[in-house]
Amino acid sequence: MQKLILASTFAAVIAINAASSFAQSVQKQPRSNTPVPKTTLSTPVSADERFAMILKNGAIAHGTQNGGVVSAKRLAVGQYEVIFNRNVAPCAFNATLGNVNAGVANPGFITVADRFGNQNGVFVDTRDMKGVRVDSSFHLSVHCNFIK
Repeated sequence: MQKLILASTFAAVIAINAASSFAQSVQKQPRSNTPVPKTTLSTPVSADERFAMILKNGAIAHGTQNGGVVSAKRLAVGQYEVIFNRNVAPCAFNATLGNVNAGVANPGFITVADRFGNQNGVFVDTRDMKGVRVDSSFHLSVHCNFIK
C-alpha cells in the first residue's frame, strides 16, 4: 500500500512540474506588436432574420407574422419546403429538430439547402439516427445581412 501511495505521489509531482514548465514556456513567447487590421464597410449592413417552427405534417406552428413565412409543406417522408416573403438564397440557414410544444424531440439529423427553383425557399431534410428519412417537427432560422 505504501508503494502505491509513493508511486501516486511521485506521478503527481511529475505532472505538476510538467504543467509548470509548459506555463512558463508559454509566458516567454514574444508577443507581436503588429496591430490587427480592422475591417470596415463603406456601406452599412442591416441584419434580417426569418424563422419558422414547422410541425412534422408540414403545417406552420409559428413564424407567419414576424418570422416572414409565407408557406410550408411536407413534400415526402422527411422532406419539407419552407417559403419566406423575400429572397433567402444569399442567407445562412440553421435548423434543429425540435418539438413546438413541451418535450424533447426524438434524436436524429436535419439538413437544409436552398430550395431549387425558388429563391424564397429553404429545403429541409429530416432523418432518424440510422439515417432513414422520418417526419419530424423542426425549428428553422434564416440569417441575412443586406447592404443598405
